[in-house]
Formats: sequence, C-alpha cells, structure tokens
Amino acid sequence: MERPDFDVAEAHRWFAIECNNRAWDLVEAESRTEDELQEMLMAASTAAWHWKQIGKPLNNLRAQVLLSTAAIVADDSVQAQKSAANCLQLLGEIEDVPEFDRACTHAVCAVSSRMNGEPDKSEQHFAQFDELVAKLDEESQKLLSSLYRK
Repeated sequence: MERPDFDVAEAHRWFAIECNNRAWDLVEAESRTEDELQEMLMAASTAAWHWKQIGKPLNNLRAQVLLSTAAIVADDSVQAQKSAANCLQLLGEIEDVPEFDRACTHAVCAVSSRMNGEPDKSEQHFAQFDELVAKLDEESQKLLSSLYRK
C-alpha cells in the first residue's frame, strides 16, 4: 500500500474529535430517532478507535466513558458494562487522572451496574461519584448529575 498524501496522525486526530463531538451532541440531545441512536453508537465507537491510534491514555479513558455513556443512552447494557470495565482498568493504569474524569468513570460504572442488575456495585460507584462530584465546580456538577443521575 502506498503512503497517503496526508498526515495519518492528523487524520486520526481530526476524525477522533469530529466523531467524539457528534456522539456527545447526540448523547446530550433531548430526544433521538432510532437512526440517531445508531449514529451515536457508531460515532462513539469510531472516536474511541481513532483515539486509540494516536491518543494518550487519558484520551482513551475519555473515549471509553463516551462509549459507555452512549451505550447507556441506547439501553445497551452489555456494551455499557464492557466499556465501563475498560474505564476502570484505564483508571487504574493512568497517573494523575483529573477528578472530573474519575467521576465520569464511576458514573458509567454505577449506571451500567444498575442496568445489569448489580445494585450493590452500583451504589458503591455512585458513592464514589458523589464524593468526586462534590469537589467539582457548579457547572460540572450540574452536567454530570444531568447525564448520570436520572
């Protein structure tokens, strides 16, 4: 295969950002059609793949949070739990994870555990989520609560 006429790393970054933003727009929409639900899942998955190619570990963590969040919105408990487990693994491997990202990780773990019939595990993660969210600014608190405390 010939070398492309463009910078591959730049292309990965561009697609990661574009797909990430599109997926979050759909996650945060008040309502979605069935086609938009599928687009949201595909955009989240595509963003995660592109970040894995060129991103730092924190980019990968954030991509897995998005993938789990999109799966939660789409009521796909299997994918939500799989991505949440990836988030926990990455959280244990990355040093100095910002509290916002730690809160997001515990949120997706809490919600996916609840979806999969694990109320005790869900409560444990929500307790950690609440502790972390309390340390964040008011805007972040509102955003995270609106996404994960429904």
